[in-house]
Amino acid sequence: MGILGLAQGFSIPIAQEFGKGDKARVKRAVAMSLLLSAALSILLTLLGLAARGPVLRLLKTPEDIFDSAVAYITVLFIGLSAVMAYNMASSILRAFGDGRTPLIAMVVASAMNILLDLLFVLVFRWGVVGAAVATVIAQVLAFLYCALILSKSQ
Repeated sequence: MGILGLAQGFSIPIAQEFGKGDKARVKRAVAMSLLLSAALSILLTLLGLAARGPVLRLLKTPEDIFDSAVAYITVLFIGLSAVMAYNMASSILRAFGDGRTPLIAMVVASAMNILLDLLFVLVFRWGVVGAAVATVIAQVLAFLYCALILSKSQ
């Protein structure tokens, strides 16, 4: 199950309580979802970092790109909490009936990812690590936008 699926699953009780109009239970469902997603994010990060080498070997990653693949995956797993945070924030917004904000956040994040890819890879010459860093930064920006909208709605 992917992070998106987990976040969407966590939003189900939020949407149910929101639909009932029970603000106290909405807050409780949001808090529990955030705690569970944070714990899973940490667990998945640790598992991913521990398994990256063996998995790349299992996939028969060519030796000439093995170190680059490890570096790329390392950055992505370190940034996994940003991916989880965006997906949780966007799922909470959708549970509240706002599908527009997550879409705007992802469109802006995609454009930012492309621009940062160009900057980090072509200008700074960071290679695959630059591409991974760009992806994580774009996810952080998407999360921050969604979190800002959420904070204004409360």
